[in-house]
Amino acid sequence: MTGMKKRPNRDNTSAATVPQSQTPQPSNHLEPEWLNVSSASFAWRVAVWFTLLSAGALTALVSGAWTAACGVFLLGVAMAHGVELAHQALHHTGFRSRRLNELFGILLGLPMLVSFHEYRINHLKHHALLGTPDNREFFDYGSRTWTFGGIFSRFLMWHHYTSFCVRLVKAFLGAPLGDYHPRYQRSVRSFYFIAATVLSALLMWCWAASTWRPLAIWMAALFLVASPLHAWIELPEHYGCNEHSTDVFQNTRTIKSNLFMTWLTNSNNFHIEHHLWSNVPIQKIHLLHMRCRGRALHYSMGYWQFYKSAWLAGRNDATHANS
Repeated sequence: MTGMKKRPNRDNTSAATVPQSQTPQPSNHLEPEWLNVSSASFAWRVAVWFTLLSAGALTALVSGAWTAACGVFLLGVAMAHGVELAHQALHHTGFRSRRLNELFGILLGLPMLVSFHEYRINHLKHHALLGTPDNREFFDYGSRTWTFGGIFSRFLMWHHYTSFCVRLVKAFLGAPLGDYHPRYQRSVRSFYFIAATVLSALLMWCWAASTWRPLAIWMAALFLVASPLHAWIELPEHYGCNEHSTDVFQNTRTIKSNLFMTWLTNSNNFHIEHHLWSNVPIQKIHLLHMRCRGRALHYSMGYWQFYKSAWLAGRNDATHANS
């Protein structure tokens, strides 16, 4: 049939035939209110984040073992959610003010040791270079094999934290931090000074209180909850997609999930839509979902469906490689 093409299988779905002419409208055809940045809306979501972060930390500090474990979990969830909010701030679709986006972007990423300015520089390059050999993502999840070592490295974000330690030392030695333009070096370096100050304050608190509990709570929330959760929600975005194509419908995945996961990811689960219209505040990106769903080559009905499919595919690949 003229104007039709055969589409490969989605994740766990059957192949379908779709018209090539169903191209999403460019951003100048969007409803004007969809492009409006609401500082009040983002401020409310930041306030919710801070409330959850504080509640988790206080519960973990003053409670018994089981209640403290719940506090650590809540703290870790808030930390992971904060990075998703920082993602919106780096696109300058959180607050109307550029400075507020940068200020709160630093604060939102700090609990997970995410350098906001580096995140922004690399992430915007990722948007521009996706599908080309020069594409790099800020968060490196290491090996994509589904071995124990690969899973351990990926979900503890080992590469991210080792990179942080190396850059922290370089910042204090005055060494260049990556190949960033000289005008960005100062902003990037300042984050590591801020992080070192906060970590030093945490250690001094532990020393003054004669207890390692505050440090242990943060590290438990970071490594046992926030890091696995962050990897869980970000890994599927381009995993298993066509990395050699510049077509967003081929190199990116959207996941239609429940209300909790949509809140936790700050609507970043609608990732095809986000790459097509990154100038739309991400809490409104779901309004564009139906424009994309019919053309999405990689589409999952929930995170569990994606991981089940990815696990089976990975194990099958390993079996064929060993046969």
